[in-house]
Amino acid sequence: MIRTAALVLSVAWAAPALAFDPDLPEARSLRTSEAAYALPAGPWTEQGFKTLTVTGKIRSRTWRIEEGVTTQQVVEPLVDQARAAGFAPIYACQDKGCGGFDFRFAIDVVPAPDMFVDLSDFRYVSAMNGDGDGLAILVSRGRNAVWVQITEVIRATPSVPGDLASALVETGRLVLEDIRFGEGATLDAQPIPALEVLASVLDQKPDVRLAIVAHSGSPADDDDTRAEGLAEARSIRARLIADYAVAPDRVEALWVGPFAPRATPLDATGQAVNRRIEAVLLPE
Repeated sequence: MIRTAALVLSVAWAAPALAFDPDLPEARSLRTSEAAYALPAGPWTEQGFKTLTVTGKIRSRTWRIEEGVTTQQVVEPLVDQARAAGFAPIYACQDKGCGGFDFRFAIDVVPAPDMFVDLSDFRYVSAMNGDGDGLAILVSRGRNAVWVQITEVIRATPSVPGDLASALVETGRLVLEDIRFGEGATLDAQPIPALEVLASVLDQKPDVRLAIVAHSGSPADDDDTRAEGLAEARSIRARLIADYAVAPDRVEALWVGPFAPRATPLDATGQAVNRRIEAVLLPE
């Protein structure tokens, strides 16, 4: 199971609409929650597997199909319907190619009797849309039927804040939209209002720390992209310490790469949205 707690102090969700309505009969079961959900982006290996994290409202539905059809005959039209709904597949696999036993027990599967997975005959597809919503399709044969589980994760949208400080406190994070970097990840010498906000929040809340987090746009980004993003995060950290009297042990620079996207990483528009520097509040 790969659902994790969200790295925020508090989040106010806007009530999202669910985006995918598959052409299937009434669902056998429905489970809902709100959390961070890790979509597999590759097969299981000895090091685990790559994932893309979507935080928001989770809805898992299951079906038991009596007709004599194969998993391929079920999953292919579902993927077509997902594409028509705006989802782009990220990763698709079949039983052993996914990683077999380890993959099956690392993903989130609705318990029996509402879902059944045969380790020798299952297919899995993960996908995202342009809004950053996630979709997971799991299809397996067994017990004289085909079993389907569709998990949809509607990315949480914070309520609109009155200013940057309230956005950071309300949601626990703030995308630093208007910071420009020069050659070598250098920052302009002029005061940067967003950094004043970060320093002010830290001053008002002595029980928190701050992470400056660099995100990349694409799962295919290389070491140079990692080095550039981390250098930018470190430049912001250094400026907070040097110019805004932030204690070094209260701010850190991190790189998370492509694993917390805001949109699908499979096209240029989504990659531009995902490439960002974000400030995240952490408990002391």
